[in-house]
Amino acid sequence: MIDEREVLRAALKDLELADKYEEILSREKTLISPFFEVNGLDLSGLEITNLPENFFEKFPHLFFLSLKNNKISELKGNLLHKNRKLRELDLSRNQLEELPESLISKAHHLQILDLSFNRIKELPDDIFKKSKNLKRLNLSNNMMEKLPRSFYDLKILSFVDLTGNRFPEEINKVVIDEESVKRFVIKVKKVLGE
Repeated sequence: MIDEREVLRAALKDLELADKYEEILSREKTLISPFFEVNGLDLSGLEITNLPENFFEKFPHLFFLSLKNNKISELKGNLLHKNRKLRELDLSRNQLEELPESLISKAHHLQILDLSFNRIKELPDDIFKKSKNLKRLNLSNNMMEKLPRSFYDLKILSFVDLTGNRFPEEINKVVIDEESVKRFVIKVKKVLGE
């Protein structure tokens, strides 16, 4: 059996964050299973600017990943391809201007996605194509003027935040329950002429 804590130690060394190993392990959202699998990983606030393409391949059991409050400006499309169990991804408060369409294409169980406080102008049309389990989506405080076509296919959203973007005021808001979100998505589609 592989002890993923040691894999994490080596991976952090590659990021020149070896001195943060104990701190990361002690974070509330970093979860290690009884089988020494990394199920949750909180890498927030570490001033990470770049991630090696194969970094998360080493952690196929991740359910939760937080990269918030870093300085990441670009992510590779296959960065999370091995993380098929991922349920929550927090990329908020970075410097992302765009995301590759394939970033979350294998994360079929993804339920929560936070892309707030970035510099995103537009998302690829099919980015949510395989995100049928997405329940919470935070796109607030970016520079978006339109939504990807696949946004309108998200059927079980129960929370969506579009505030602080360049949308018309009537859709520049937070909606917090499933029925309201369904009505809101219809309104967004109408207002944006999709």
